[in-house]
Amino acid sequence: MKLNELMEKYGEYEVKEGFMDLLEKPKPKNVWDLKSGDRYFFLTASGIIQGAFWHDDISDHNRLSIGNISLTEEAAEFARERLEVIAELKRYAKEFSDEEWSNDFYVKYYIAYECSRKEIVFLSTVTTNRGDIYFCEKEKAKEAVDAIGEERIKKYYFGVKG
Repeated sequence: MKLNELMEKYGEYEVKEGFMDLLEKPKPKNVWDLKSGDRYFFLTASGIIQGAFWHDDISDHNRLSIGNISLTEEAAEFARERLEVIAELKRYAKEFSDEEWSNDFYVKYYIAYECSRKEIVFLSTVTTNRGDIYFCEKEKAKEAVDAIGEERIKKYYFGVKG
């Protein structure tokens, strides 16, 4: 029950000593709502999940500015696994130069999630860079998916639930 509901129902009652000990501070709904003393989780440089309390200091703001704050340990674990999947995809990918991106004859391949069919598909582009991870051959993209696992890619790269 929320405090305002209690006030509405019991507004005329006297409050005894120790009542505040029964109240639980509301949890932040997202990382932008963190207040002094709120607990959060982040990844260290070596990928270890670390818990911390928000002190509104430079360390807190630095972590927030790069998206390295999670409200739960489970969300931090998901973030770590997502970074691992991206790193594994990049092992098979190619970094294309500006000249290659400007070349109408140089095909780049990427993976996408087809929502209606609930499957990973392999698409291509020539000069449109959407910020995806690109491969020099369709077969290389398929090799990456096979090595990493379609379900891991769906869950951690595309954020598909269930």
